[in-house]
Amino acid sequence: STIGTMVLLAILLIVVMTIYIMLYFYYEKLRFRLSNAASMVRKLLLEFGKRDESLTEALELITNVLNAESAFFVDSDNEHYVYKTDKWNASFESNSVKNRFVSLLMEYSKDRKNEIYAKTLKLDNELADSNPELYSIMASCDIKSVVFTAIADNNNNNTGIIGTINSTRLADASGLMCDVAMCFMMTVYNRKYLNETEQAALTDPLTGLNNRMAFNRDGLGIKNRKSPNIAALYIDVNELHTFNNKYGHVAGDNMLIYISGAIVDSFAENKIYRWGGDEFIVIAENTTKESLVSKIEEVHRKCEAEGYHVSVGYAYSERYSDLEALLKEAEKRMYEAKARYYQDKSDRNASSKLQASNVSHISTGSSDIDAALTVMSLRYQGVYVVSLSTDEARAIVIPEEVEGLQHVDASFKKSMGIYVEKYVSPDYYRPITNFMNYDGIKEMLKKNILPRLQYKKLDGTEVSISIYPVDNGKPDETIWVFEKRQ
Repeated sequence: STIGTMVLLAILLIVVMTIYIMLYFYYEKLRFRLSNAASMVRKLLLEFGKRDESLTEALELITNVLNAESAFFVDSDNEHYVYKTDKWNASFESNSVKNRFVSLLMEYSKDRKNEIYAKTLKLDNELADSNPELYSIMASCDIKSVVFTAIADNNNNNTGIIGTINSTRLADASGLMCDVAMCFMMTVYNRKYLNETEQAALTDPLTGLNNRMAFNRDGLGIKNRKSPNIAALYIDVNELHTFNNKYGHVAGDNMLIYISGAIVDSFAENKIYRWGGDEFIVIAENTTKESLVSKIEEVHRKCEAEGYHVSVGYAYSERYSDLEALLKEAEKRMYEAKARYYQDKSDRNASSKLQASNVSHISTGSSDIDAALTVMSLRYQGVYVVSLSTDEARAIVIPEEVEGLQHVDASFKKSMGIYVEKYVSPDYYRPITNFMNYDGIKEMLKKNILPRLQYKKLDGTEVSISIYPVDNGKPDETIWVFEKRQ
């Protein structure tokens, strides 16, 4: 009957609508799931700069959503990122096979400039006929299907490829791959670019060593480790300015490059930094004093073999010590070593000059004059007697034509401060301040070490300060000789 027919049509319509609605919600749910997965993948990739494992987690998420056995991403530098489930027990026989597999996949995106190209390949007769080599690799590695997306640039160079292996959701895989492929590529590219930029910021361009910024970065880690048997070395290149003036800055740069190489050869397993123009720092953890001394001697030998000289100071502690305190102690000992170097050189020069001019020492009965006469053959800018206990000073020789400490206050340190500020290059403020440590000078003199420091004035004149003890019954009195370098 007509009524029965209408009822059947109504029921059929209801069934069809119900099926349609169910399918609609199913695909909407699936689309939402894929869209949500893509969003979660992007979120994970944003964390790649902070967490290296986030990229692998993104591949794991793709694998799970597409019910695949593996997911992979390969960038333009052929760096592989892979997530593999236990379902896919097979693996590539070698890196060469894996690289060839990726290369064959990328062949499919040829002539598709600036285009994200998606492709699904199955292990079937069609593939065997069209690409027998790829078929052979997939068969040997138990790859039944691969869905991948390749990206090419303007020059048709592949910049990345992302894919899944043995997915049961092939229809959904291509869409998800296309949705996240560019994000994968940009994330890895940015990470590498930032790493390169950061590395450039932390590296000394001349020597390739870490710089002071890198030390500031590493310092916290060193402090947190609290390693025992730790040492700090402070290394300073002697006569770099003289070398630059005599042979040119290119020769000076080559000198620094050679010396940095000598340091690396001996302390390769330790942290090495170029601290300043001619200064280097080494932080050695879990070392021994014997090993340290041996390596320092090795650096000296290598440098001296090329006619270069360095002054090295180190501080060593069997238990972790404050890093700044170790560096300060090492710097102090470096200046002591530097003083010995210039003193030895000055003594050799003075001896040769005295022999050449036939100047002999004349005893006058006055210890002040006797000390001054000892250096009369040198080219000096001033000679002063300074008390290390009272800081009082008196001038012995002051050439009128020479600018400098022509008058001294009751406080020699105060007079030196005025002199330094008015005449000395700012690069040498700190070395001179450190040198004016009377307690340190006393200790050096007790050990028969004659303190010595070289600096440069604003007019480019190089001057050295030599300190000699005065044997006049006043143990804290010293002779300070300011010598103009030739």
